[in-house]
This record gives sequence, structure tokens and C-alpha cells, in this order.
Amino acid sequence: MKDLLDEKSPIPLYHQLSRILREKIEREEWREGEKIPTEFKLCEEFGLSRGTVAQALRELESEGLIYRKQGRGTFVRDKKVSLDLSHFYSFAKDMKIRGQSFYSKIIRMNREIPSKSVQEKLRLEPQDEVFTIERLRFADEVPVILEKIYLLSRFEKIASQKEKLEKEAIYDIFFTEMGVRVKKAQEEFEVVRMNQYEANLFKVKVDFPALLVRRVTFEESGEPFEYRKSIIRADQCRYSVELSV
Repeated sequence: MKDLLDEKSPIPLYHQLSRILREKIEREEWREGEKIPTEFKLCEEFGLSRGTVAQALRELESEGLIYRKQGRGTFVRDKKVSLDLSHFYSFAKDMKIRGQSFYSKIIRMNREIPSKSVQEKLRLEPQDEVFTIERLRFADEVPVILEKIYLLSRFEKIASQKEKLEKEAIYDIFFTEMGVRVKKAQEEFEVVRMNQYEANLFKVKVDFPALLVRRVTFEESGEPFEYRKSIIRADQCRYSVELSV
């Protein structure tokens, strides 16, 4: 395996190694949940110092591809977000069903005049304000989704539910606290790359691949009440849909 590394390259050896190991994970040579070779074995295999191997593994760990268990070794991390597009889904509810730990961190909540595109999606007048919530969502301590939620101004009282917003499904709060029941939602998906602000929150490099999901949610009356933009780590999500003819 030593011949896969180029000592004359300006690319650091640890980064070359992390790229090789990343490819093993992507090709599923090392499967989700599988224990990978020890640092000592990787040192022997690639002819590298332990410090170089450790730095390569730290890079993969920061990307959410592997994790360490004290006294047990290093393992390939499971995909964190697995959502079925065949029905209305909720990150919080799906994580509970899978038995995985999750929480959200509120970054900010405030009123603002939205952009024209948001006004159109929520059927607002130019002078209408919205109440916004920005939150970072974690699965097993890894940040996986950054959301900005735009709500009709009458939903501003949800600000008093900050603790619940960090631990529960927001649609449950809409129903229990405001009597609003979701009827349907429309979504659009787009592949993007993270900007500096997003990369800092996710602790990855600028231009890291991500999925942008735009959602408009409608209540039983058929009127839209929520517009949401979600940035999802591309290496931490899996979507599925059942098609029939």
C-alpha cells in the first residue's frame, strides 16, 4: 500500500492517507459499524509514523465518517439521517424510532421582513413580517442539519418553547401549543456546497458537499404557515422512496 502515497507531492501524507481511507469507506470495503484496523496496523501497512496516521484519522472523524470507542477501537459511523420520502417525515420522530440520540441547538430567533421568494411561498404582503428560527440539529453529537424556519408572525409565541424546540418535533409543538395540524408539505432538493458560515457550524471545510432542502408546510385549511431551508451534510444523510406503477 506504500506505493499509493507520494512523498514528493505537496499534499501532506496524512491528507493522502485520509483520502485513501475515505475511499475504502465510500466503496464499502469497510462497512457501517465495522471496526477498522488499529493505528499500529495502519502504520505498518502504509509505512507511516503514528502521528501521521493519527492526524489522518482525526480528519475522518471530524468529517463524521468514523468514531472511536474507548478501549474498543475505531469504527465506521452509520449514516445519521435516513428519511422515507414516501410519507411526511420528521427528523426528531425518525431519530426516536431508530433509537438514536438527538438534540437541536437554537442559534437565533427573531422577527424580520423576508425576501420576496419567501413572501411568495407564504402568500404574504410586502410589508408582512415573519418569525424565524435558526437551529443546528445533532445526531449522536454530530451536527447534521442546519435549519432556518420562517413562520407566519402569529407563531412568534413559539419562542417561549425554546427548550422543547431543542428536544422535540416542532410539528408536535404546533399542535399541542397552538392547535395547528399539518396537512401536507412540498419539498425541493438541490445539491450545494457549504459557505464559510455553514462550514464553521458543521466544523468542516468550505465547499463541503451538502443537500439543500426547501419545504413549504400547509395546515388543514390549505394555507401555508411554514417555509424551511435545511442544509444537510451530504455524507450524513440517506433518503429513500417507494415507487409503484
